[in-house]
Amino acid sequence: MKNVAFVKWVKSNLLRAYTFSDETAPGDPQYLGFVDQAGNWVIMKVTALRVTFAKGTGDYHANFSQCENIEYLDYFKLLRNKS
Repeated sequence: MKNVAFVKWVKSNLLRAYTFSDETAPGDPQYLGFVDQAGNWVIMKVTALRVTFAKGTGDYHANFSQCENIEYLDYFKLLRNKS
């Protein structure tokens, strides 16, 4: 994973309120899942060129199991798309 430093920064800065939950096998892409105490979740899609995000509320495990089919946005678009 070429974005290792960026992923570490995201985990420690942007996802402080979330707890790491799951990850897929290393590859391109790789998916990392995070959940907070209220049941909100973020799934991070990491490729060799980009890191993008999906977020939602509830049913985290069903969403993570279908992580390839979720719409991912860059971080700043995700912030504007408050859902």
